[in-house]
Amino acid sequence: TPSKLIFVISDQQEASWQGLPVKQKKTASNALKSTAIAAHNYHDTEAVRSIAAAETADLSPSERDDMLGIPIILLSCNHAPKPNVGLVRLDTKNVLPIAQVPIPMTVYLKNEANIEQTRRLEVYVNSVKQYESPEIKLDAEGQQGHPFLIAFDRGGLHKGEVRLVGNDGNPTDDKLFFAMEVDQGIPVAVIKPMNHEIPLLEETYYIERALQTGAGGVSPVRLTTFSKDDLLTEPLQNYAAVIAVNLPAPTPEAAERLVQYVQRGGNLIWTAGENVYTDEYNALDAQFENKLLPTPLLSVETPSLEAGKDAWNIDWIDGSNPALSNLANPRDLYTRVLVVKRIGFDLSKGPVPALARLDDGMPLIVQRRIGSGTVTMFGTSVNVAWSNLPTRNIFLPMINQMIFQLAGVEQTRLQTVAGSPITFTFKEDERPGAVEIIPPSGAVLRRELSKGPDGQATATFVFGDTDQVGVYLLRPLETARQTQIPFSVNLDGEEIDAVCLTEESSRERFEDTPFVFSQAGDGVDSTFDQLKRGTSLWDMFLWGVLLVLVFEAFISNQLSQRREDKEKGIDPRQSLPNKAPSLGV
Repeated sequence: TPSKLIFVISDQQEASWQGLPVKQKKTASNALKSTAIAAHNYHDTEAVRSIAAAETADLSPSERDDMLGIPIILLSCNHAPKPNVGLVRLDTKNVLPIAQVPIPMTVYLKNEANIEQTRRLEVYVNSVKQYESPEIKLDAEGQQGHPFLIAFDRGGLHKGEVRLVGNDGNPTDDKLFFAMEVDQGIPVAVIKPMNHEIPLLEETYYIERALQTGAGGVSPVRLTTFSKDDLLTEPLQNYAAVIAVNLPAPTPEAAERLVQYVQRGGNLIWTAGENVYTDEYNALDAQFENKLLPTPLLSVETPSLEAGKDAWNIDWIDGSNPALSNLANPRDLYTRVLVVKRIGFDLSKGPVPALARLDDGMPLIVQRRIGSGTVTMFGTSVNVAWSNLPTRNIFLPMINQMIFQLAGVEQTRLQTVAGSPITFTFKEDERPGAVEIIPPSGAVLRRELSKGPDGQATATFVFGDTDQVGVYLLRPLETARQTQIPFSVNLDGEEIDAVCLTEESSRERFEDTPFVFSQAGDGVDSTFDQLKRGTSLWDMFLWGVLLVLVFEAFISNQLSQRREDKEKGIDPRQSLPNKAPSLGV
């Protein structure tokens, strides 16, 4: 139509306008971008998609110029906010989901008011209250974390919710949702070089005890141990991780099975020891195109006694790795680990992806992705022969969290914000043909996975219909392994920020487009009235007619008086005295 208008209704919250920066380049899509932002604020994903499609359409220059001329009418419904406290995020990473074992979590609160506030928290699991906090004091415009512990009474899927007690300026940011699968029974295999009559002398003694930790003998890991001779017959694909402890170099047939296991999505962990001969391992690794080890190995090393050093210490841990992020601090947790023997890693071909390093800079734990899986190696033993690592407090959480992260358990604690897509990655041999998603409303949604060039379903699935807050459940279909993946959707933590745009800042964002700004209230009616009918000229016309009539009457009277005086012979100029009269004394 000839008259096109775009109306944007907004509370002017600055966090929602980050997609349209100030002093935007002069492009024809400014108006479309403003509409996309308004649609996103209302979680209208279909509108966003249609706008994005129109924005990328092949338009002529004249059409783009026409777009720039479409006026933007911004109706601001902003008002002074009431005092508000919101829940920003919930940290549930790096916990061992074991029934009846207290699990640490941390929730972060933000006070948007310019005064100190005091609030309380409640935590519910499966609609039953599990925790109630004391009074939490929040500084003006401050943010802080509050740690707490909860325990799950049984295994299985659990849905949780953190709530702020009481009312404030915005009740919608007073809840955070989470989900967790407890006692998942992760299948892990441990390969030992030989069986020993005395358990304490087993090479796998400490690592088996670490993986079997749980309340009442219940562990999230289903552990299977077998010897190196069983490598040719054991179905490795049944295990999420395979740990080879101080193992002599396997036969080429066994090595081939391990390489295939990794490439199909398995996770192989090597540990050093007296049985690991580096020359044999390097030759076998070269035979399989460097897919058996994370990097070539060097010889066994001991500290230099001449230099006065009798042991190395762990000096660095990769805190960016999800499995180790909660172990990087305090440093005393790992700096007291002593290593008296190690196998070095060949750094001549480039940097090695290290998870931990010793105080001389040499990596102690390295990890590399090969195919769809990973290969990890400890440069020292996991018994007390080469290191005191197995007896330190860091060993148990390190081993378990590495297994959890490699096995994809972290995927069951996925979180995203409302309106944002979430990505799922499946193992090569567990790719489903379709999935079912159950949102908080309870409706069942079915989605087909996209196909690759080979006609098979891809290993990743992106789900974007996350408009509802709460706990979702994804179920892979048409796959050999039936499982379920819970994930939670919460409000964006930035939504708590109450900073708003001014009228001047809004105008700067639409500098290339006709722009009308209107505040909510009585001014809205007049704005709409003016836009629909234009400026009324009737009153101005009547005033103009009135002025013309008055002026016409005045002129007419003046002309009539002069005509009458002329007819009577009166000269106005002679009737007036030549000078002002004087007063004589």
